[in-house]
Amino acid sequence: MSSQSSVIVFDDFDSGLIVKAFTFTCDLRVGNPSDQGTPPADGFSISYARASDPVITTGTGFADFAKYGGETGGWLAEEGTRTGLSIGFDTWANGSSLPDVIGMSVRVDDEVVAQYSLPTLNGACDDPTSLQTGPMDPDDPGGTATLCWQPFKVELTASQQVHIFWKNGRVTPEAGLAAGFFPSAGRLVFGGRTGGANQNHHVDNISITTVPVVIAQLNPLVTTLAGSGTAGYRDATDPLQAQFRYPNSPAVNRDGVIFVPDFSNHAIRFITPGGAVGTWAGQTTPGFLDGPGSAALFHSPLAVALDAAGDLLVADADNHRIRRIVSAGVRTVTTVAGSGTPGLQNGASALAAFNFPNDLVVDSAGNVFLIEFSNHTVRRIARNGEVFTFAGNGTPGYADGRGTAARFNQPAGIALDAAGDLYVTEWSNHRVRKVRRDGTVTTVAGTNTAGFKDGQGSAALLNTPDGIVVDGEGNLYFTEFGNHAVRKITPGGYVLTLAGQGVAGYADGDKTQALFNRPTGIALHPDGSLIVAESENHRIRRIDLGAAPPPPPKGPLLSLDLTSALTIYGLPGETYRLEYADEGRPSNWIPLTNLTLTKPVEKWTDPRPATKARRFYRAVLQ
Repeated sequence: MSSQSSVIVFDDFDSGLIVKAFTFTCDLRVGNPSDQGTPPADGFSISYARASDPVITTGTGFADFAKYGGETGGWLAEEGTRTGLSIGFDTWANGSSLPDVIGMSVRVDDEVVAQYSLPTLNGACDDPTSLQTGPMDPDDPGGTATLCWQPFKVELTASQQVHIFWKNGRVTPEAGLAAGFFPSAGRLVFGGRTGGANQNHHVDNISITTVPVVIAQLNPLVTTLAGSGTAGYRDATDPLQAQFRYPNSPAVNRDGVIFVPDFSNHAIRFITPGGAVGTWAGQTTPGFLDGPGSAALFHSPLAVALDAAGDLLVADADNHRIRRIVSAGVRTVTTVAGSGTPGLQNGASALAAFNFPNDLVVDSAGNVFLIEFSNHTVRRIARNGEVFTFAGNGTPGYADGRGTAARFNQPAGIALDAAGDLYVTEWSNHRVRKVRRDGTVTTVAGTNTAGFKDGQGSAALLNTPDGIVVDGEGNLYFTEFGNHAVRKITPGGYVLTLAGQGVAGYADGDKTQALFNRPTGIALHPDGSLIVAESENHRIRRIDLGAAPPPPPKGPLLSLDLTSALTIYGLPGETYRLEYADEGRPSNWIPLTNLTLTKPVEKWTDPRPATKARRFYRAVLQ
């Protein structure tokens, strides 16, 4: 019987643990052609599939690039999975333009990353150049008497190097194959297809040893960086006296200056490393006008991004344009692309049309990638200003695929990793998606159901994820507008909650205390902390990811006008003597009380009424 496909799946063999490395071994017995002189044992594969990787159950195929195949088959029946790490054995050189090989192919997430030729057909049992483990017996074409068992081994190291061994010999280079694959909780999949009668694919003595990832349970500390909490417009040297009105996706330059698009103030604000808040460009009047920063007009700017020159790119949402603020010399606002008329039109910069662009990133080559909330697309602006559609086609929906075959539904945030891949959040699909450099879109986490649940990939539940950023280790951090939270996705695809309780509010503190109200944009600070724009609280918050809170400051802890509420940072169980004085550097501090901390951030209020305009406090560790 010819062209029969089969799949064997070993589900959840690692009990749901996230895996960073594994060693897989088995014994194989492979051989016999359909007829004398025809190629033997057409193809099969062994795959490590993540829990969310779909398993192919129908179709016919070769060891091919997955992007040429269909969703549930096409050229991939013998490959077992579309995504994951797959080692395919293929003995049929089809002679077409498809990337086929007599030998082994290594495929990672829909792409062939290496092929190794093993051209000898029906070779001897120990012949390392043959996929077969013995010659055919002409008197018994389907028999196994002439076939032996040979060991097969795959190792994935914690540094993501793949090592393959066949017949006790090494197939991959000595240093391994840099496949760029990070596994997770998953399953083992065997896929195969016979090209004709008499062919044998036998497997026995299966063993897999996994190395789990230890997820550090961070206790991030949330503090308020700027904003009084009252919607308004005010620059101030005291950051907690400054006012914003629905701030959104920020950016931070290498010097630690934070740039904030102030959505309903139609301006770009900035926060210095010392905390002072000012206006970088724009006025409180909505409009469209290029020119010097203080004279320029924006209409509902939603995001900013920095290019290599330090210029700011602005997603000017209600102007349906991308703007640039040139920082060198006279601060000047120009238009990068967009006619100002909402639409979906590619082409030259002035003729291109966008529809509510709401986030953007700039790659090292100067290409701008942006998402459009109302066009449901990812667009690209080349350095010469030409505009292209990179993924999506303007129709809302959900579909993984390549380029315009993919579907998004209200994309809200975009991030760029070191490899040049993009990550996109979606409000209405409640998912985080990945867009590779070739435009192929896959799903990282979430389902179409809104919820608040940590977990692996599609087992996690999200609720209107918004801003997103990626660090140098491949960790994704994103805000959730609907869950009032900040979440993290590890390189292995596990979603966990950093801060926020799923309810709206305002509170600084650790993971168990902090509250947000509609967090939107997020950025990575050079010091490793996260900067979060909080729309309904009209504040900018900071999340320090270290497990321990910062030590209490030296000298006076706080100087307040006619108020006596203190915030004290320390470790639970530590005791501080609280002292006060009427001047900043007194000759003597007057003791007030001792306070033993029960949590990393403690509030304390002086019960005595204020008698002077200022009073200074300090906390001394006992």
